[in-house]
Amino acid sequence: NFAYFKAYVWAVMINNGNKCMTNMAASCFFLGRNISSFQRFLSDNQWEIPAVARKLVALLLAKLGDRLLIAGALLGCVDTTLAAKASDQMVAVQRWHRHSGNADQVSSIIGHHWGIIGLIVKHPIRYICLPILARLIAGNKNQQLWINGPDGTRPADFWDCVVALVFELKTYLPSALKLRIVADAYFSKAPFIQPLLAKGIHLISRL
Repeated sequence: NFAYFKAYVWAVMINNGNKCMTNMAASCFFLGRNISSFQRFLSDNQWEIPAVARKLVALLLAKLGDRLLIAGALLGCVDTTLAAKASDQMVAVQRWHRHSGNADQVSSIIGHHWGIIGLIVKHPIRYICLPILARLIAGNKNQQLWINGPDGTRPADFWDCVVALVFELKTYLPSALKLRIVADAYFSKAPFIQPLLAKGIHLISRL
């Protein structure tokens, strides 16, 4: 199973085109298996993305150590990205507003909206963000995520999805390490800040 997992990682890095199953399998010429083997790996074998992310964080902490500490705490970076899709029939594909300062770009895009979180590490000449987690953000169309609470059940919104990324990363860290989050001005809103403060996580942003 691990051989297939490594092949997927390499295929994502070396394949500049569409990450469909056919292209992924073709990129893994070094494994010598057909496309059905790659499909069976995803459907039949015991593996989970949270376990991969948890192991990745543990390796980063072990390998990088103090270089991950900035002003006495780990610094996580949160942002989102849009991936255009040719068809709106896929799950969670809808029209999203594009927040960009570039006047040449279109104001909206039809596709997937992804939330991304990573850890910042010191480099001799700059800082680098190492991506840890990416999650599909639920939209109003084809709602897939729901929140259960004292007031009943409601569909998850944008802020629920992004805050969940931060909380998930926090669960992968030793309790002795403090986590701070840096994000751009778009995230300077109460639905994002208040849940973080309730967990003792401070936000660095332009308010």
